[in-house]
Amino acid sequence: MIRTLMPDSFAQWLNDVLSTMEDPTTGVAWSNDRIGEMLGFSGEKVRTWRDGRRTPSTVDDVAQLAHFIRRPQSEVLEAIGYEVEMSGLGEDERRLLAAFRRL
Repeated sequence: MIRTLMPDSFAQWLNDVLSTMEDPTTGVAWSNDRIGEMLGFSGEKVRTWRDGRRTPSTVDDVAQLAHFIRRPQSEVLEAIGYEVEMSGLGEDERRLLAAFRRL
């Protein structure tokens, strides 16, 4: 079930998560361009997420971001504004992602 999409809340969450990570090749915080390069996106796409203009809009975006930040896809979906039950994530998460894909 979807609550309200909250780009600003997602941006704050994403920036908080990324602030705990550093690029191992440079030893400093990840730049938008470097994150985009690692995910196969443009730096501008990452920038729109981080400044609250947009949220990830495809299942692939969510999956790739979750993998990159080493967080469950359900956590990313919750940060975007989806209600995700934490119990029984197997089938429930697949259903939620299928619903997300139809948006």
